Amino acid sequence: ADHQAAAAHLHGDPAAATADGADAPGTAAHAHGPNLPSVAAASDDERARAEALWKASVAGAARWRDQEAATAAGFRFKDRNEAGSGRPVRFLHVPNPAWRTDGRVLDPSRPETLVYWNGPGDRLTLVGVMYTAPRGTHGPTVGGPITRWHDHESCRDPATRAKVGRPVDGVCPEGQVYRRSGEMMHVWFTDDLATAFARRAPLAALRAANAG
Repeated sequence: ADHQAAAAHLHGDPAAATADGADAPGTAAHAHGPNLPSVAAASDDERARAEALWKASVAGAARWRDQEAATAAGFRFKDRNEAGSGRPVRFLHVPNPAWRTDGRVLDPSRPETLVYWNGPGDRLTLVGVMYTAPRGTHGPTVGGPITRWHDHESCRDPATRAKVGRPVDGVCPEGQVYRRSGEMMHVWFTDDLATAFARRAPLAALRAANAG
């Protein structure tokens, strides 16, 4: 599924972002630009709209902190068998297939994907949402430079559609199929505007927001 491939960069080394959420040397910054947006570059109106989206996203998703409620709403925990301490998925992306095709974009009451932190003891903590735009369209930048969308390229096995690698300069090895996702944007449930719109999980900020 696209959400799994799109989120692959979140599942690996927790050192991918530094303590303040900025990029560590040698991380994926080259693919999508800096991890944190430039809040200072936004106008007052853009900051206000980004903050409104952030707060509405947190409030709208609160009901799905309970995974049974999320399942009842149509979110599919099909990667749940990968959750738990020591398992490969650090941030579990849980899509709602119906909402991915409902024609509503950037609606805090109907996010296309929930993001849970996979912690010790099989504990899943809701830490964000991921909005997606229809393939071939651009997501609305309601918060100007704060609300940055991005996409992902991958190389797929033509038989299974499983991700087997990443293209080099847009080209996959022979026998693999190139695939580009639609645009997406995460909103993280942190305590400040910059880390809330980080492209990759702002680990220190998420730890602080979920302390206790």
